Amino acid sequence: MSTKKLLTALIAILLVAPSASAAKKSASSGYKLFLSQGAQSMKTRSWDKAIRSFSKAAKTKKTAEAYFMLAYAHYQKAFVGGAPEAADSAQAAQAIAAYNVAISLDPELGSVTAPYRVYHSMGLCYEAVGADEKAIEAYRRAFQASPDNPMLPLYAARLRYRMNDVPRSAANLALALRKARATNKDKSLVQMVKTDPFFSSMLKSDLNRGIVAEYESGMNPKQALAQAADTSSKEELRDAIRDTPPDQRKDILAETQSDSAVLRRLSNADEEFKFGRFRDSVDGYNETLVLNQESAILNATQLSLVYERMGTAYNKLGLTNGAVKALRYAVQEMPGNSSAYYQLALAYAVSGKYSQSLRALGEAFKNAPSDAELRKMSLLARTDTELEPIRDLPGFQAVLGPHMERLQARR
Repeated sequence: MSTKKLLTALIAILLVAPSASAAKKSASSGYKLFLSQGAQSMKTRSWDKAIRSFSKAAKTKKTAEAYFMLAYAHYQKAFVGGAPEAADSAQAAQAIAAYNVAISLDPELGSVTAPYRVYHSMGLCYEAVGADEKAIEAYRRAFQASPDNPMLPLYAARLRYRMNDVPRSAANLALALRKARATNKDKSLVQMVKTDPFFSSMLKSDLNRGIVAEYESGMNPKQALAQAADTSSKEELRDAIRDTPPDQRKDILAETQSDSAVLRRLSNADEEFKFGRFRDSVDGYNETLVLNQESAILNATQLSLVYERMGTAYNKLGLTNGAVKALRYAVQEMPGNSSAYYQLALAYAVSGKYSQSLRALGEAFKNAPSDAELRKMSLLARTDTELEPIRDLPGFQAVLGPHMERLQARR
């Protein structure tokens, strides 16, 4: 090769090689930056920003780390409302998809510090999308990864009960108690099961209630499980009560179960709502409705108010799908519930359903129980930020105008 050609080749190498290296370094730098930005957004609970950052990281470099973080961000956004029943199923599905990609890249979960957390959050996500059997499998894997953690079989016990598999729910509950006793956390676990609405619904089963009661008395979970099984015949009595005519059933339940449980739970939920603890109030109202299914002591007006406050709480949390569902029940139970219609108008407006929002607002005005309430509602309609999207629509004035004219005429 001539000196001129050799020099030309060397120049080409010098020009190309550093450029490729720089591109690689730039990609690596961008990947780390996106991960860092996502982590910072997670700290401030800015889930959408975190999802965008982790998505960019995953596109820049397809790693298990990026997909695990992306999945966790989707999971956090999905469960802003708390329980799987209130979770955003679309976000939960996104979390599952990202987790599955991450696991395919890192089957041993070597890139995460606590593998059980991956399977635990997957279990909750599977519950949110209605895939209960997959949720059970995820909880099983979580327990395999952390076999001394009593919370993992407890979650499985809750889900088994919800699936009407009481015997296996009881077995999981007993396992959770045994694991808790090994670390002297049994008393706190029993207290959680008895007071946390997320788990306490399991205690409507005599089998589960017997395990907890006997365990409190000092019996080990295996003995408690065996003894509680002897009381399972009581379930037959409850089934017999359900089969009686509705009027007679109310009388029997009033004598055998005490209606105070429903009213206490409702009072607690109202207290949570009053002090702005909206997530807790939603759980409380859900628990109230579950308890009321058996006692049936709440009349249509009371049920409407429960659903109305639940929908209002969902609105406060920004969970419009849950709000719409609850508020529809509210107006079904009491078609004249103007406050429920107003909250429904807010939820529809936020979700972009403007025509439904205007119709709900019209029903709110029409059913206002007094002129004072109508004035208050009309002022809110003109100032609430949720209704900004519909205030410039011709239909807004068409809905509001006649009622304002009516108020003016009465002065």
